[in-house]
Parts: sequence; structure tokens; C-alpha cells
Amino acid sequence: MKQNTCMSRPVWSELAIGVPVYSRPNDLRKLLAAVASSEMLPAEVVLCDDMSPERAELRAIAEEWTPALAQLGCEVRFIENDRNLGYDGNLRKVIASARAPWVCLLGNDDFLLPAGVAAMQSFVLRRPEVKVVSRAHVRVQGEKEVGVSRLWSDDAVFDSENSQSGMLFRLAGFVGGLMINRPWADGLSTDRYDGTLYYQIHLAAHAYVGSGIGYISTPTVGGRTDGLPLFGSAGSEQAVHIPGSYTPKGRAAMWRGVLRIGADVENEKGVTILPGLRRELTVKQSFHVFEMMTVQKRGRTLELTGELRKLGLMGHPMPWILAMTVLVFGRWGGVFFRSARSVFQHR
Repeated sequence: MKQNTCMSRPVWSELAIGVPVYSRPNDLRKLLAAVASSEMLPAEVVLCDDMSPERAELRAIAEEWTPALAQLGCEVRFIENDRNLGYDGNLRKVIASARAPWVCLLGNDDFLLPAGVAAMQSFVLRRPEVKVVSRAHVRVQGEKEVGVSRLWSDDAVFDSENSQSGMLFRLAGFVGGLMINRPWADGLSTDRYDGTLYYQIHLAAHAYVGSGIGYISTPTVGGRTDGLPLFGSAGSEQAVHIPGSYTPKGRAAMWRGVLRIGADVENEKGVTILPGLRRELTVKQSFHVFEMMTVQKRGRTLELTGELRKLGLMGHPMPWILAMTVLVFGRWGGVFFRSARSVFQHR
């Protein structure tokens, strides 16, 4: 594993930062600034623009940072898709476009922490057999850090032998900071799950039933919690997703995709993972989706409840309790969710 130390700071030659770009030029500028401030740099930053309305501005930002990062030993490549591929297609293209064997995925509203690359390199050196690596991450609202999401107190590897399958969703549901082994992922590349918004779960599920999903307990990246989703521009997304919001039908479509991926991998590999995934969505993840409903009209909560029932994801008391909390208390239900959040983060 080569490491370039000719510059003022070390560069890990086997890592690319991969960003599926769509709009958010200010966040892209912050992302590139964070890469430039890293204690150890990646070999390249691959930016895949998916027909953003602000493409010219995004390109200019990439060009603005290219010389400074090049001086530090990090190449910036701005790739312009000739059609809108959607989130899943663009994520797949970012991975395939990297030259380095490892790709750290960042949403264009995420950012790299100063010691992040060094922690990634250290983990891969110690556990070279893994193909997907998850991480703890910092949560940010505006410019303020509001907490750390951490699943485990130590570095670890989770697989179908040592953990429940719901863990794979906890490890890979949030894409920011996920490390993917590119040659391995190229062999699993498929457009079968385009429109699910969870292509990374496809990769994570295969890793989980194989050599496992690595986990770095030290935060390597930060993720913004106050950004609105921009899904819905691609043809594979337009039927159920509206840019700027998570609709009940859109959320149900996403979870339907997770269950479909779980069923496919279960059938292909002969390892039971679907029941654990279903329970994870029904109990733990329902907390997060119903928390979002406290700022929407009550009718949306009823719609969401109906959509989850169709998927068989209301077969536990927890989502009913959460739904009733929102229906009875509306926005004031947010107080309950904030006070209960720490319990759900550690269950």
C-alpha cells in the first residue's frame, strides 16, 4: 500500500473521495475546503455532476480548488453526466470512475474531518479483507455540531455470523463516509435498484454475507442534518419523489427497495437477512421517519402509516405509538422525540 509523503502532508494513494453532485454549490465549496484541510489527503476527488441546474457554478468551484489540491498531491476531476442518472445511477458512476481502489463516498452536503483519511487508512491496513467500511460521524446543523452518531465503541467488523442483519442498515443507511472497495463493487454493479435511493445497501448486503462490513468508531466525516433532499429529478425517481421533501410514498418506496435488496441477496446467497432488516425498519428506523412527521400536516402521518402497513412494517407496537404521538401532539410531539433520541441511538 503506497503512501505519498513528498508533499507537506501525506497522501494516501489508494483512496478517492467520490461525490455524486447535484446542486448545493456552497456545500461543495465547503467539502473541497475540508479535503484541503485534511491531515492526510486522498489521491483524488471525483465529482460526478448529475445534470445540476447550477452545473456551471459547480464546475467553477471545482476548477477554483483544483490547483490548490493538486499542489498537495490530490487530483480533482469534475465529470459531467450527459443525462440525469438519478441518485443510484450517479453513485454507481462515481464508484466506477475512481482510479484508486478505495472510494470514500460523500454526499455533496457532507464533509471530511481532518483526521478522517488517516483513520480510514489505518483500518484498511489492519483489516484488508473487508470490502465495505462504515464509520461514526459528526452531525451538524448549520455550522454547529449537534452530536456524534456512533454504533459501537470500538473498531469492529460485522457480518452474518456475529450480528443481526438489521445492523447492515444501521451501518450503511447513511452514505456519507462509507468506504467501498472499487474493484469488488465493479463486479456487483447493476441498475436493478435504480430509484430505490439505497444502492449502497445492495453493496453493504453483499459485504455483510461475505467478509463483513468494517466499522471505524472514530468519526471520519460530518453530515448536515438540516438539508432538504433533492431526489426526484431523474426518470427513475419522479413517480414517487418530490425534490425538497420526504413524502410518505417516497419513504415507502425507499424501504420497499431495502426489502427487495434484502430478499434478492438472501435468495442469491442462502443467508437469512430479510427478517432482521424488516424488524430494523419497523422498530428502530420508524422512530426517525415519524420524528420527521412532527413538522408536517397530520394527514401525511396517516398516509405514511398506511404505506408502511402495505409493506408489513406496522406489525409492532412501536410504530403505532410513534404515529399516535404525532397525530395527538403534532409539532409538540417533537419534544418527545428529542428526549427519546438517545435511547433509540443506542438500542
